Amino acid sequence: MLPVGDLHLNLEQRVTDYAEFLLVLARGLRRSGDAWLTSVATTQISQLEVRMKALLDPQLGHRPLSGRRALLGTVLAAALILPLAAIHATAKKATGNISGTVQDPSGAVIPGANVTALNLETQDRISVHTREDGSFEFPAIPAGRYQLEATKPGFAYHKGMELELNPASEIHEDIVMDVGAVSEQIVVRGHASNEAPSTPPPVPRRIRVGGLLQAAKLLNHVEPVYPASAEKQGIEGTVILRAVIGTSGQMLSLSPYNDADPGLISAAMEAVSQWRYQPTLLNGVPVEVVTTITVVFRLDK
Repeated sequence: MLPVGDLHLNLEQRVTDYAEFLLVLARGLRRSGDAWLTSVATTQISQLEVRMKALLDPQLGHRPLSGRRALLGTVLAAALILPLAAIHATAKKATGNISGTVQDPSGAVIPGANVTALNLETQDRISVHTREDGSFEFPAIPAGRYQLEATKPGFAYHKGMELELNPASEIHEDIVMDVGAVSEQIVVRGHASNEAPSTPPPVPRRIRVGGLLQAAKLLNHVEPVYPASAEKQGIEGTVILRAVIGTSGQMLSLSPYNDADPGLISAAMEAVSQWRYQPTLLNGVPVEVVTTITVVFRLDK
């Protein structure tokens, strides 16, 4: 193989310029953090030192090269340097893939769900929507620690476990989204005095559960009775109840969710426990749904 130094001198470059070029090349190889490149750098640097001493020695002569031999030397040098640069760039690439499928509790896929990959180190967010088959993918994202989040109208917000994405690796993480909650609110009016007329309560406010769900519908509504003792003492308040609407529409696990007057809580629970719903349907199949019921006891002035 032709000496690279002879090639450069034949192209009318000064010895000092070429020596400076060799120094820059050596430093670049030494700065690389890759173990195999460090080994290559060590070998190259020792060879460069020998070559530089020979170049700077005025007593050594350099045989002129023909045009054909000079061109051949240039091609061979490029063939050695360019692959090393390409391999080095590839080694520094630190990305991976995260993919999966979003499903509901019955196992059916959920298209159009919003899935976000949160980088826990940089707090950067990348969002995509699931395809018709419920699948999603984050291709070629930076390696690091991630957490997947998913949202879809009618379904509860999903926050997944921490994922460790290594360079050039692939993670497949399926997501199951729970059914969202149903909410009801009614106002129970009492009398400040016996002369105050009673007014009918408003129709309960319902929050529709969307997506692939058919919302629960209240079929049998029993009005809570304002406790007489609370009316006499002028007690007002709001009672929040938490329950589960069963697959047959009955109220399950009914319990108070906030601190309120015991008499008001008792009156609210007695009435609400008798409520019946048309059950929530998920893909045509009845499912249990968490519900929040707010009962407001208010005295007419």
